[in-house]
Amino acid sequence: LIEQTVPADREVVRVQCSPYHVATALLPFVEWIRSDAGIELGFDERTVHARLEAFVHRLGFERNATMPLLAPLLSVPLGERYEPLRLSLNLQRRRTIELVIEMIKRTAQARPLIAVEDVHAADATSLELLSHLVEQTRDLAGLLVMTARPTLAARFQLRSLDRIHLDPLATSSTLALVDELADGKPLPAPVRTTIADSSDGVPLFVEELTRQLLESSALRDAGDRYELQGDPAVSVPATLHDLLVARLDKLGPAKVTAQIASTLGRSFSLELLCAVAPVSDRNAAVD
Repeated sequence: LIEQTVPADREVVRVQCSPYHVATALLPFVEWIRSDAGIELGFDERTVHARLEAFVHRLGFERNATMPLLAPLLSVPLGERYEPLRLSLNLQRRRTIELVIEMIKRTAQARPLIAVEDVHAADATSLELLSHLVEQTRDLAGLLVMTARPTLAARFQLRSLDRIHLDPLATSSTLALVDELADGKPLPAPVRTTIADSSDGVPLFVEELTRQLLESSALRDAGDRYELQGDPAVSVPATLHDLLVARLDKLGPAKVTAQIASTLGRSFSLELLCAVAPVSDRNAAVD
């Protein structure tokens, strides 16, 4: 989308949510502000203050009113130049959310595409901010695009959003992605088939499974192609293991059923699952 809609000399407002930071309020937006203000790890306090003040000035905010909200958000000492705010925690939280939304809206005047990735992994405060931002899209001079798993759709179902459901990749597209990751060097047919069958058309799995096999002893780089020299068996890549475990943990009691089901193979009958899984009734297994 970015490549096809944004000129090469224009930047994009990009916010990345992460399942590893769901306990840190507004961290995706903190990282965006740090990046936009040019603040890097290792900067001293004086440099950070200077960069923040320049960022605030560039967006047209009044520094004395803005810095006492922005500095605590970024865990930056306020210093002696600014008076701390005498606000309740709830009021300061609401003011901070309003400030970040206004920053996004003003930034969108120059960079009208706002991309928020993996919203399903956002912390509760970031989700609240996004809900308010969506409500104000009519006043937003830009395009707001959010990516999320279907489980998050209910939160925004009453909002005025256009939803685009992405189906899994077709086999032809999966194999095209595999070929691209292999830098155009032909992979043995059994390897391509294994990746296509194991990934179920999920791009992230396609990428990680392909990289895993390219780095394994099952393949040998023969210069203009890859040759098979072992069993092209696949397992869950280490890069995806923690993510899958986290998703399993969210299932609660159903986690045990899912783990048992995984030992039955890629397809099985409901009757078989009910016979071996510790569920009290058939409807529980279906759920």
